[in-house]
Amino acid sequence: MAGGGGGEEGEFGLQIAPMLDVMFVLLLFFMVAAGAAASKEGELGIKIPGESKGAIGDTSMMPIVVTIDVPGNIAINNSVAADPTDDTLEMVRERLKGMVEGMGGNDAPVIVAPDPKALHNRVIQVLDACSYAKVQKLTFRYAGSGKGAGK
Repeated sequence: MAGGGGGEEGEFGLQIAPMLDVMFVLLLFFMVAAGAAASKEGELGIKIPGESKGAIGDTSMMPIVVTIDVPGNIAINNSVAADPTDDTLEMVRERLKGMVEGMGGNDAPVIVAPDPKALHNRVIQVLDACSYAKVQKLTFRYAGSGKGAGK
């Protein structure tokens, strides 16, 4: 019997050429995959806070804090701006707009601090007021009673 399949002699010939072909194909595949994965990383463009913006006592960029309590009262920097019966939040809108424009426009940071048990509808109304005032830097803060979340 001709060929390298073994036969009656009992010797089995290991074919190295097909194994090398498979190894080269795998090597080529991983090289191409690594080249595609090594794309250029983008820059986030964040600004680290520092003293270059102004003096240490400068309050021009202090955040505007909007708090919402359980009954639905809204306060801006600890000053009452709307009671629970005010659904239009016209006074909140105008105060926010004036404060944002007075702080240099869109760079004014606004922190919305709703009580965890406040109505979600009231939070959405405050977000609408922030949108009306053209707030660009908006964040949320937990305004709990100091007992920790979940209690």
